[in-house]
Amino acid sequence: MKARRRRGTGKYMRSTNRTIRNVWFPAFVLLATTLVFRFFSFFPTVINHDESTYILIGREILHGRHYFVDVIDTKPIGIFLIYALFQWLVGNSIFIFRILVAIGVAFTAFGLFVIVDRYLGNRKGAWIAGLGYVFMTAIFTYYGVSPNTELFFNGFTVVALWLILAGRHWLRFPLVGLALGLGFMIKYVVAFDALAFGLLVLWLAYKQSGRWWAGLGSGLLMLVFFMIPFALTYQYYALLGYESEFLYYTFEVPGRYPVDRTWWEGILYYLDFIGRFFPITLIALYTLYRGREWLGKYFGFFIIWLLLDGFIIGWPGKSFGHYFIQWMLPFCLLAGIGVSNSPPFLEYLKKIPGYWRWGVTALLALGLLILQKKDYYDKWDHPKEVAEYLSARMQPGDQLYTGNYHHILYFLLEKETPTPYVHRTLLWEENHRYALGIDLEKETRQILALRPRFLTLEYIPPPTLLADSLYKYYEPIEVIGDRITIYEHR
Repeated sequence: MKARRRRGTGKYMRSTNRTIRNVWFPAFVLLATTLVFRFFSFFPTVINHDESTYILIGREILHGRHYFVDVIDTKPIGIFLIYALFQWLVGNSIFIFRILVAIGVAFTAFGLFVIVDRYLGNRKGAWIAGLGYVFMTAIFTYYGVSPNTELFFNGFTVVALWLILAGRHWLRFPLVGLALGLGFMIKYVVAFDALAFGLLVLWLAYKQSGRWWAGLGSGLLMLVFFMIPFALTYQYYALLGYESEFLYYTFEVPGRYPVDRTWWEGILYYLDFIGRFFPITLIALYTLYRGREWLGKYFGFFIIWLLLDGFIIGWPGKSFGHYFIQWMLPFCLLAGIGVSNSPPFLEYLKKIPGYWRWGVTALLALGLLILQKKDYYDKWDHPKEVAEYLSARMQPGDQLYTGNYHHILYFLLEKETPTPYVHRTLLWEENHRYALGIDLEKETRQILALRPRFLTLEYIPPPTLLADSLYKYYEPIEVIGDRITIYEHR
């Protein structure tokens, strides 16, 4: 009996050690690396205006206000519900919000690690895929450091791909559809990932059975469950009597934004991404070059996935770097697969003495941390200073209008926005006013009717009805940092 117990214990210990080595160790390393290399970005009050909008509208939803009605933006409701959940769970700490985003990034990186390690390559390549995603999203402010919708829906995309590759049970297909459907409610571009994954399911079923129709049932399950989150959201608005608002901001507004980029600027837009992340993109492109030799039955899938996501990245005609975060998933997976196949240039790197390789890696990592500290931690946090100035002067009943300055002030000062158009650009830029169909005269009257005591402006706005009216009723009382002018109602 004692001998059996020892054998059982030994088997249990080996299983535990294998689990730690295969699951918990890479999960811990990826999480720790993500937290370290995003650490200094946890401190600033504002990294970009989109995050401020997520936070503010999330707070308003928690207070019972309705998105697309009481507070308005151009994105689906999912991202705002996530930030409402953040505030419900941890309160009002922007620092902790950023930690939660970092955990989400690490989760996505771990998903890439597992997919390459178990299905598409080996452990060496898995580290490249996982760490590649961590570093790609931690280097440039507008390519991943600032919390954007892509960082959130990428996690759902990775879960969906893992489910497709993980087994044969039919129950995984509803889960795949549901994961993609939830990502779709964060940003509608996930539909292009979903299309690529649906084609992958059909292709894998054909390869297994030799019949083209073998995967239709699985694809139908995916489609039905993909539509459930959207259908439930529509039903929610319909029950409230706001289905017209939901349909307007979902279908009509996105098509009203003009494309303001020439063809050659579009080419440079894509080339900039390729060059900006060249170590990863080089290996990924070389993996594509090796084609079926390295990718096997997944070669066509990666071509289609890259083309579909690349199309929707460029379709809006805006040169926003964060759009490319969606493309980082296939590029990191391809890089992981490429390293798993030991490309020739990797063999040359192995000939370099280990202390040189690790030394250069350590210097690059240290350089990245120093730059992040300089860009985020050491930088003047003027929104915080403005909030402190106003907080010392505002009475409990006083209202504020942030004008063309950072609207995070509403959150910091616990004030409500006097206009439903939370993002500061919506009222101040003509393309937004046109796309959303904003009646500027109506919004100006609404803001002035509330008589906000204080107004902030970061720059002199071009002449509009709103700007002219504000100058009529407000006078400057303070300039902070030769940049932000604070006005008080006359």
